[in-house]
Amino acid sequence: MHPGPWWGRPREAHDVKITNLPHVPRSRALREAWALVRHPVRVFERYRSELGRTFAVHLGGARPAVVSTDPDFIHHALHDTSKYHVSTVRVDRMAEFQGQGLINSHGAEWLRKRRFLSRGVRRERLMELVPHQERVLEDLLARFDAEIERGPVDLHRAMIDLTAHLVARSIFGRRMTEAQIERIVTGIHTVQSLVLQQIFQPYLIPWNRVSGRTRRHQRIRAAADQIARDYIVERSESPGEGGGDVLELLLTAPYEPSGEPMDREQILTECMQFLVAGCETSPVALSWTFYLLGKHPRFIAAIREEVACVLGTGPATFEALSRLGLTRRVIDESMRLYSPFWMIDRVAVEDDVIGDVRIPRGVMVLPFIHGLHREPELWPDPEVFDPRRFEEAAIRQRHPAAHIPFGGGPRKCIGSNMAMLQMLLMVATFVRRYDFELASEAEVEAAPRMILHPRTAIEMRVCRRQGEGARR
Repeated sequence: MHPGPWWGRPREAHDVKITNLPHVPRSRALREAWALVRHPVRVFERYRSELGRTFAVHLGGARPAVVSTDPDFIHHALHDTSKYHVSTVRVDRMAEFQGQGLINSHGAEWLRKRRFLSRGVRRERLMELVPHQERVLEDLLARFDAEIERGPVDLHRAMIDLTAHLVARSIFGRRMTEAQIERIVTGIHTVQSLVLQQIFQPYLIPWNRVSGRTRRHQRIRAAADQIARDYIVERSESPGEGGGDVLELLLTAPYEPSGEPMDREQILTECMQFLVAGCETSPVALSWTFYLLGKHPRFIAAIREEVACVLGTGPATFEALSRLGLTRRVIDESMRLYSPFWMIDRVAVEDDVIGDVRIPRGVMVLPFIHGLHREPELWPDPEVFDPRRFEEAAIRQRHPAAHIPFGGGPRKCIGSNMAMLQMLLMVATFVRRYDFELASEAEVEAAPRMILHPRTAIEMRVCRRQGEGARR
């Protein structure tokens, strides 16, 4: 049997015994290693139903790990960044193709970058961003309008395309051309397919290198990097013309103790990691949101009424989008049922105790978010789509770690507020511009890779709305 997808480097994989937890027998874990690679959510859910909220398993029959849906356990593991690091599996695979940026840094270096980059997603910058994002979206939807005339569309593919361009504009600003964005985004999607394969099927890494596949993808990555690098150089020669985008901050704000901005190559790495993250999480969350709206069309009408009341036929603003309470609750509930990050990976870098669970150094710790979001004690009738769960009174009664679609603790996704703002803008724009319905009643199954993608297309019939409520 091949090892599971979180197979660590030797320094993480020393054999330790976890004796104080319900555990999956190693012989069974070995037999089910391939099933874990193919559909880890299904396997973890089966273990959870048999063993409880927190259990031990040797991934692939060899790699010791603790999997948990206990909010207290998860809160501890995600908040104590001194004892729990992002696993070297993800760090190393990302560094090979994305460089060493915020996402795969630790310690003082990570904290310094985090504090610096957080300036790019503060409230005042997001307020500047919304009108620009709406204009970009309007231009992108002109192309989408031509597509829907040809019949049902794959909403997931459309969300990937639309969101990638929105995120790219948030990072690089209005001066980057559509052709440049298209080449960068295409390169990212191509390279990410290999990165994901190497995380989930690490036994193919030697073959990829011998066959030349790794070199080909490195060339694709280098070509995309060069487009962004040339653009960064161009922008650095005329700072202050970005209109509040992330790149403007990186080029002008002091990063070094001397007061100098961040090095250009580091700027490139951070911009590309931002873009990769934005190209993966938001489109998946939006895809599942529209899928659930298609299954529960009464919420389309309710959101449309809210948008008409709050936004009218005028432009969106940061303040107006922030008042779309029902729309936000629908998105939150869709991310409960289909959290893009279905699992978070950590490794214990020293011995620890969480509650009455002893965690030896070197053990993988896996907060199982998909299972957490379905714990019956936290979420009555967990499989039911019910946005009322996110009314203020209900939120106050729940554990703060009960709903963490963007992760939790100090390493929570730095762009979560920007992502939510873009999702609100996208949903609000769609419901007042289009009528849409699922083209088939067939269930769309989730495909849990690093992100919880739909396994098949989300086919929808979409048409332009007519009348006063449909803004042109």
